[in-house]
Amino acid sequence: MSHIRRGPNNQILLTDAGAELLRHLQELHDSGLTMTEASDILRSNAYRESPHATSVSSRSRLNDTKPDHTHAQITSLQQELTSLRRRVAHLEQQLLAIRGTNPDPPPWWAALREEIDAP
Repeated sequence: MSHIRRGPNNQILLTDAGAELLRHLQELHDSGLTMTEASDILRSNAYRESPHATSVSSRSRLNDTKPDHTHAQITSLQQELTSLRRRVAHLEQQLLAIRGTNPDPPPWWAALREEIDAP
């Protein structure tokens, strides 16, 4: 579905849905995102909502031919996350072994308090 077209005297005409997309883009930009980040969010939302991705402008074919690398990326990220979880668990075990029976060390400011309390 195209949201933009040329009218008489080369005017740019928008559908109501196209105007709503522009308003949403402006809101995202006003919230502190760059235009590129805001448009990426809108594009990803459009891909999620439609079963097949189509470009907003009928003249542009750039958005129609996006390679689908998401499955490979998700698998890679899941493997990395699993590896990082194992590493954190191992480091936590090492830390507990070093600390011994006292798992909670005194706060960093405890030594300062002792210096201030001294006469």
